[in-house]
Amino acid sequence: MSKSILPSSKASASLSPSGGFGGGNDDVALPLLADPALRAILEASVAPNTKKAYASDFADFVAWCEKQDLPSLPSTPATVIAYLHHLVTLGLRTSTLERRLVSITKAHELAAFQSPAFHPLVKQFWKGVVRTKGRAKDGAEPRLWEDIRAVVSAIPADTPLALRDKALLLCGWWGGFRVSELASMQLAHVSFVPQGAEVFVPRSKGDQEGEGAVVTLAPQSACCPVSALRTYLAHRGEHDGALWQKNLLGRPSPFGLSDEGITLRLRHWAAIAGFAPSSFSPHSLRAGIATQLALWDVEERLIQRHLRHKNVLQTRRYIRLADRWKDNALLSASAKIRL
Repeated sequence: MSKSILPSSKASASLSPSGGFGGGNDDVALPLLADPALRAILEASVAPNTKKAYASDFADFVAWCEKQDLPSLPSTPATVIAYLHHLVTLGLRTSTLERRLVSITKAHELAAFQSPAFHPLVKQFWKGVVRTKGRAKDGAEPRLWEDIRAVVSAIPADTPLALRDKALLLCGWWGGFRVSELASMQLAHVSFVPQGAEVFVPRSKGDQEGEGAVVTLAPQSACCPVSALRTYLAHRGEHDGALWQKNLLGRPSPFGLSDEGITLRLRHWAAIAGFAPSSFSPHSLRAGIATQLALWDVEERLIQRHLRHKNVLQTRRYIRLADRWKDNALLSASAKIRL
């Protein structure tokens, strides 16, 4: 069951919006919280995975507030600052603190309260946290072409599970799919065309309105995602359902690999190939193809379109990473030394 980041309808009856920073509106907040149908529509504005993360983060804030005998919803700027300071003393990363702060804001907004995170004192304190702790981006280690070739060479071609995992790895890398997209793929989403293969993605992190997108997979001379996918599907069968079948014992299964299951399969083969298992994940594949395309001098606009980045700044993160080793001063020097 999906977690909720709104307070329960029972708890909402005791809330008084006037107690929160900036106040609230009883005529709006309480009916929304009490009516299950309205609550469901409110929460539908947030993607399921995002909602799950918000709920977990906000639950930590609520638990801390209960221990301190402080209100959590609506909360106050002083309480939020004290909570952030508590997290700082625990040594948590800046990105974790930022996520907790976002969850507090989202919970207040969905309950029709103004978030205390918008208060000038909270903003000032947050600037101090960032200046003190830094704000390095957490990111998966990009897995490049040679890494993918090494893992593929470690996967045998003698079992249906191995064929599935090989296709999963290659489609995940070449397609730059998010793990949620891989886990939700259905056989009906895949079609083969003269140019290669097309995979329909009904909804993703960057497409919350559900417009959908088509990701193209082109044939390659080595580590080809199209041929790997065809080989896997010949063993999988043509029955409807999840593309990456969890059970490949010769009979149709309604169950596909979950987000966690996909990550575990990738790490299984990465370990066999000699990599640290924790260094392989679906996001390391997505980061890897983005970085590799930049190293191959593919145009920025084409990388952005392939990865379905709405903001080009997301794409440029990977291009900057690739640029560290393109026209690199020390690599140029080492080439001169070899001469």
